Amino acid sequence: MNGFLLRVCGAVAGLVFGMSSTLEAAPVTFAFEAEVRSLSTGIPFDTGIDVAVGDTIAGSFTFTPDPGDGSDSLDATQSDDAATFVVDGKTFATTTVGEGIRFMVFNNATVLDGPVTTLDTIRFGGVFDQLPAGTTMGIARGGWTIDIGAFPALEVNSDGFLVDADFPLPSAMLPSDIAAWNFMASRPGDIFGPQLSISLRSNDGGAVGINARLGEFILVPEPSAIGLVFPIAGYLLNLLRGRK
Repeated sequence: MNGFLLRVCGAVAGLVFGMSSTLEAAPVTFAFEAEVRSLSTGIPFDTGIDVAVGDTIAGSFTFTPDPGDGSDSLDATQSDDAATFVVDGKTFATTTVGEGIRFMVFNNATVLDGPVTTLDTIRFGGVFDQLPAGTTMGIARGGWTIDIGAFPALEVNSDGFLVDADFPLPSAMLPSDIAAWNFMASRPGDIFGPQLSISLRSNDGGAVGINARLGEFILVPEPSAIGLVFPIAGYLLNLLRGRK
């Protein structure tokens, strides 16, 4: 290859690298189902929704993958992202006009004494700035959180002791790979998740909580085309109908 061609190739490569380095990760939308495991009523009130243990909640959330800075913690609020939940056929949403979704990620977090002492966790949630319309429900406000977490794989070292091997996350980050999310969401349903928690409140102090076990995350195609609340709600309703 002559020198001129090498210079041209180098210039093109530099241009492509420069362009790619300025591009931001594209938003990703995951859908899921969650089975209601328990209900809590601090001060009962008429929510206008009929939900019981064993029922299914359909949900989705949009986020922008974040590689983090290589540290063991990440605390970020993505104000351009949204989440939608369908409970008893009624839609609750965190929209892009509200406060957004707060993500807290911990890598190698110390939680227990013994052979397994650390785990990776992703906790995220938001407030509902859109409540079901056209009803006489007493819900004035509410919010939600999702918790997923996984211990590292274990292996036996040369001395015959169990030690931590690979972690689900290499550092505190929001991965784009759905396999990483589903690995963390497939852990046993103990205090580390995976679970969805929904809190609903009335203006006169009423409080109702819904706790549900998360299922598998599903990649929603073309999130930019269906990122609005009502198209997503239709997608989730179809997802629920498909189970019946």
